[in-house]
Amino acid sequence: MTKTAFDKIAAGLRDAIAFAEGDSSKGRLDPSVKRSAPIDDFHRHEVLHGTAMVQSLFDDFIAGHVYTKSDAELTAAAEEISRAIADFYQAVGTKIDR
Repeated sequence: MTKTAFDKIAAGLRDAIAFAEGDSSKGRLDPSVKRSAPIDDFHRHEVLHGTAMVQSLFDDFIAGHVYTKSDAELTAAAEEISRAIADFYQAVGTKIDR
């Protein structure tokens, strides 16, 4: 994965965090799609759980990989992505507690 790919992932995560924090101009939700059930705490729990899995997979298999760690630029990009995933997890978590 190139630095450009890492940058795209980080940008997408920043958009997801902004959306979770209430910026409706970010994210990819299509308002014309009708939901079959209202959003509830279980939906948020699913997102929180999924985010935790993504964090674990990313940290274990990408950020922690010897190749990533061997390159300062990739290491920095991986750390930025990992922080963005953690920030998104926290943003979702605060919505559950509301």
